[in-house]
Amino acid sequence: MWQLDGNIACWNCELVSAAFDLLAPADGIRIRKVQRHAVDAVHILQVHFPGPISAGSIDAYVRTGDLIVRYPECPQSGFGLQLRWSLIPDPSVTAVELLVSVHTSRLSLTTSLDIGNRFDPTVREGYSAQGKPVRTPPTGSRSAEDRPQVRCGLVLCRPLDVTWSYAEMTNAHAPTIRDEWSQPPHPSGGFRLFDGVLEKGVIRRARMRGIFFPRVRDLAVACQHFQAFLKAPTQLDT
Repeated sequence: MWQLDGNIACWNCELVSAAFDLLAPADGIRIRKVQRHAVDAVHILQVHFPGPISAGSIDAYVRTGDLIVRYPECPQSGFGLQLRWSLIPDPSVTAVELLVSVHTSRLSLTTSLDIGNRFDPTVREGYSAQGKPVRTPPTGSRSAEDRPQVRCGLVLCRPLDVTWSYAEMTNAHAPTIRDEWSQPPHPSGGFRLFDGVLEKGVIRRARMRGIFFPRVRDLAVACQHFQAFLKAPTQLDT
């Protein structure tokens, strides 16, 4: 179960060790142990909420084993944000699940939200639910914002010198893949969600899942998990 200590939430058990800084959602969940094996700090499911974020502005608590964090609407984004983190340690696969919700008090605004991980782009690739590669267009002379959007709901990462793979997936409507959206030394990449108009009184939700599993037929395993994930109902309570 999650344990809250100030602005740090931790989950420690025999199978997995994870931590989340409530004041830094852009750092995501930091994983330091997977399947009983210590790993270098791995940052997954990073939520790039522009902030600024102060301890007094957020509401965080643990309910039914899940960590729920609410961030108020900020001028930079124009929307408020709620994150619900669940962690599923299992002898064969470790899964971190995120239910993300956005809302606004404005009549309407055009917005988006980036969620992803800090793995090197050379070991990260997008796939369709059928296991077909989905690649971003070459950079060329275009800026990142001017490149065509590529629909993608599954990203598979194969970091070097380890025996496991990591897959990140979403059930969001029309997610797009982005190679990088932050600068070195910590570039991040993954999904852009909620790209479009958000209206007052509307709550937009998406479910994310990150899984660690042995690197044996990892693409087939990732696609199998992704298809099952898409069929599961979205949790609507907050």
